[in-house]
Parts: sequence; structure tokens; C-alpha cells
Amino acid sequence: MSGWSDTIVLRDVISNATVDERGIEHEGDPVDTEVFCNPWYTGLDAWATAAQLGPKIAARVEVKTLEFEERPYTQAVYHGTELDIDQSSRQGLESTILTLSEHARNE
Repeated sequence: MSGWSDTIVLRDVISNATVDERGIEHEGDPVDTEVFCNPWYTGLDAWATAAQLGPKIAARVEVKTLEFEERPYTQAVYHGTELDIDQSSRQGLESTILTLSEHARNE
């Protein structure tokens, strides 16, 4: 696929984490980076596998590998929805497919 006509916000919540004097880690401010992406087809096999494992696949998108590997991204915001990055799969040298699932919240 080509075109890069959609965007996704990749969220790094790890880099700015801090550890207090008792050794407890605290989430820091997230670092958001907006990048271009392509929606990616999710086959029935992937949906069935995810249903057995628990998380619901919300989307799969293709991003440029260099942009994804800049930081330890663990979350994303796609079309206004906060999602977890469950899996990343390199497709050659230039692109990576991200599998996104609904974000579990303790709030």
C-alpha cells in the first residue's frame, strides 16, 4: 500500500518515567509524535487469533520504520481513540505494521 494519506499519533510513555527515593517508578509526561500511516488490512485469521487471546484488534496500520524506531512507543492515538501497540512487524527496510488494540484503563 502507498499514499501515506492518514496520520497516527505514536505515544512514548516510558522515556520520561522517573523513579522516586523509594525506588517506585512513576509515569512521566508522554511524548507524542504524529506520523503518516496507511491503514492495513486485518484478515479473518488475525481477528480470530486475537479473540482467543483476549485483546480486540482495533486497527492495523503501516508506518515508516525509521519513525517508529525513534522512541520506545507503546501506545497510539488513531482517529481519536487511545490504543495499545500490541505488536510491530517490520515489512522490509522501510515499513512496519503496527497491530493496535483497545487500551485497558485503570481510571
